Amino acid sequence: MTEPEIAITNANIIVGYFGYWPSFHDAEVISIKLDRHQVMLEAVLHVIALSNEVTESGHLKAAKSCIVTMRFYSIRDMILQGFNSQNALLRINFDLVHTGEIRVDLVPAYGLDGKFICRNAEVVSLERTEDTQERTP
Repeated sequence: MTEPEIAITNANIIVGYFGYWPSFHDAEVISIKLDRHQVMLEAVLHVIALSNEVTESGHLKAAKSCIVTMRFYSIRDMILQGFNSQNALLRINFDLVHTGEIRVDLVPAYGLDGKFICRNAEVVSLERTEDTQERTP
């Protein structure tokens, strides 16, 4: 796996908020937009970091929560399937390929499954949110 700080423009926005680059475990893909003029994919993700705090019901509380918008330019070899009303991820893999491009693999927990190769990627924005959902440890 590639260090995202090297491969993704503005990765420091995410690292600055979480203190590290997250795996995107339990992140949810809110929307995907494709733009034919820029051959670009824009993904809006709800990203969380869980605390070690367990609620009375036995679930973990979210320590941090945000909405992240990322753009991937000059995409090719794209496969997207399974998008529905809930698109939870196990993780997102970012790997450099021999051409210098980035292979992105959206590994599904439920819903969207996707992979593609892009020339470059960037974090466009991060908006802090309140997350009240509890997760099973």
